[in-house]
Amino acid sequence: MLTEKQIEFLRSLGLNYDYTKINDFSDEWADIEERVGDELEYRGLDDNYFPNEIGKMCESILDIIP
Repeated sequence: MLTEKQIEFLRSLGLNYDYTKINDFSDEWADIEERVGDELEYRGLDDNYFPNEIGKMCESILDIIP
């Protein structure tokens, strides 16, 4: 589901869950969605509101949230 690179990014945001145990019904997804959404908004867009590298990572994670 999540790649190692995505998991590493989430951990850098302080989301230190056991990602092997998260399923489609896990409550952790709400925390992940909120934190990643904030990161996308605050650091993930360039001056023209296009996603930078952080934004692309955020979008890739948000796209797979059930």
